[in-house]
Amino acid sequence: MRKILFAIMAAMCIVPGYAQKAVIKGHMQGYDPEDRVLAMFGNEKDTVRFDSQGNFVYEREMPQPAQGFFYINSNGRGNSGFAFWFEAGKTSVVEMVPDANEKRYTSYQGEFSGDNKLVNEYLRWNSVQTNNPGEENLKTFKAYQAWFAKFQKDDAKMLKGTKNADFIAQVNESKADFETQMMMYYPQLYQYRIGQPCKDADFITYLKDCDFNDVKNVQRIMMYMRYADDAAQNDEDDMATPTINTFRRIKTLTQSQDVINAVADQSMKTFMVYSGGGENLRKTYEAYKQTTTNAAALKEIADKVEPLLKLAKGSPATDFTMSDRQGNVHHFLDVIGHGKTVYVDFWATWCGPCCKEIPFVEKAVEKYKDRKDIKFVSVSLDDNLGKWQKKIDSDKPSWEQYIIPENFNSEFAKQYNINAIPRFMIFDGDGNIISIDAPRPSAGEAFDNLFK
Repeated sequence: MRKILFAIMAAMCIVPGYAQKAVIKGHMQGYDPEDRVLAMFGNEKDTVRFDSQGNFVYEREMPQPAQGFFYINSNGRGNSGFAFWFEAGKTSVVEMVPDANEKRYTSYQGEFSGDNKLVNEYLRWNSVQTNNPGEENLKTFKAYQAWFAKFQKDDAKMLKGTKNADFIAQVNESKADFETQMMMYYPQLYQYRIGQPCKDADFITYLKDCDFNDVKNVQRIMMYMRYADDAAQNDEDDMATPTINTFRRIKTLTQSQDVINAVADQSMKTFMVYSGGGENLRKTYEAYKQTTTNAAALKEIADKVEPLLKLAKGSPATDFTMSDRQGNVHHFLDVIGHGKTVYVDFWATWCGPCCKEIPFVEKAVEKYKDRKDIKFVSVSLDDNLGKWQKKIDSDKPSWEQYIIPENFNSEFAKQYNINAIPRFMIFDGDGNIISIDAPRPSAGEAFDNLFK
């Protein structure tokens, strides 16, 4: 789970400045060349380049001071990250040290120096505190509220100690939103740390105790529907998606169309991230159109949904190009069809869940090897050709392997709404779509049913 403060601050701007470069440089102890590090600014992402010794220098033009985030995918060892303060003309230095308590390097500690040392140390301190309140402080919502009240006092002292007026002003401007976000964070922390779903009565009361007609309370209202509203969770139409249930229920909870729009728009956008198309997308989209009156949001969603509806079951697959291990270019429509049911695995070497599915794909290939009407294909979305080639050469898979070098920026990813991987698709013998969001190979019976 990512840091609440990061999410609140990432999109905020502070004071005008000149488009000089902000610099972050440093070293990662235990660096593995297979590690993948991204510098993130809102929706923008850049790859951070390391030398063989784990040293790096990252520069970026910064018209305005802002917060960024380093996302670290340690090859096969978990994910972690750092928040950084980027300011034109200034240099931050960090020594990334693996957590001594985490043998798998799932988190990194930063030893900061340079121009923004105090700000970066505050960000690290804030992250540690907000993500680890302590099990005793999570057992009840009242205990959590008491912990947060103390945290706010300590936080004010730490923030003042950064001695950076622009940064302090930005954080103070977001204090109210931050408090709400931290309260909303409680059930996630509870389940993550305690290992059980949150059913705390005081938390439910907190969710209910707000004005459901005030658009400022949208996040709280959505959390209420998620954790406390049985009617929203147990709709009589069990074939409907949870998102459709949200559309139905919000109309009964508020008289404000602004609140209805905000909930519907946010829910639909979230659904779109994970939806691979199909009948559920069509039903959800139709329900959304009957719920929102936000013309701008509706157009934005329509522009994404309409092409996906053309990828429904039975529709012809669309074509794109990809390359094999030797660099030869292939058309997707030449690979699928031809009388065979083709199951396609879209993956990347840096994706942990993807790599965990590979042994299951291998077992499926072996299980169905005598079925001449079935074929398995893997298509990588790696942004590093060398890492993909190394993985292929090491694993020596017996099924077809391709790569789309443009990865998530490719026309394919846009056409098929690929926002996350792993993703699995299946096509019939004529090259028509069976599903562009098929069960994973590890899904057991649901996977095997695809080939009956």
